[in-house]
Amino acid sequence: MAEENVKIPQKIIWSANDHKQTELSPKAIWGGLAFFAFLALVEIWTKNYLGLLVIAVVLVLIIILRNTKPKEHRFEVNDAGIKIDNESYYFTDLSSFWILYDPPLFKDLVLKSKKTLSTKIVIPLGQADPVMLHRKISEYLPEKEEEKSSIDLIRRLLGI
Repeated sequence: MAEENVKIPQKIIWSANDHKQTELSPKAIWGGLAFFAFLALVEIWTKNYLGLLVIAVVLVLIIILRNTKPKEHRFEVNDAGIKIDNESYYFTDLSSFWILYDPPLFKDLVLKSKKTLSTKIVIPLGQADPVMLHRKISEYLPEKEEEKSSIDLIRRLLGI
């Protein structure tokens, strides 16, 4: 009852990094390198040089993405829509939302766009109050459950 009487603010503002920099243990690094070396040996043994090239590209991408520094973004939810840094997403252009809240891996606001090219917008919650965000956004958008994709899970575990 007391929560229902809490006034929803006009604006909810927070900042968060675009990804979390995780520290990998030396065992995890060596295990990953051994796994890629094993895959490379299998590709060489089967004379699948295109597969070897794909494995090398994936390994280089993981190394590059692991070494990028997180960038801090500013987020704002107001009566018109959601603002990320200087880019606005109006509620009229969005079809639904979902709050993925499963700490420590997932603390995200997922917005579904009506546009065909940019279908999903994922916003990290950082220190924002998920309950207040839910109450504010549900005034304008319907809530539609989004699944956690295995690619998102792998990305989070690798820290990229």
